[in-house]
Amino acid sequence: MNALIGGKKVPENLLGKLKKSSLSNANDTNLSEILEEDGYLFIPNAIDVNEVTKASRASS
Repeated sequence: MNALIGGKKVPENLLGKLKKSSLSNANDTNLSEILEEDGYLFIPNAIDVNEVTKASRASS
């Protein structure tokens, strides 16, 4: 797995698989707990990729 931050390669030992954050039975409290525990929320396909692309192009 390769990842770059600011054009610099991130060391392999700092990379790992992301844990999916479940939206089933989600509420503000348990999402906050997941965010606190994991440091992120990973919600695949939560935002349409085409909408992100359009917004990105519009802002450049």
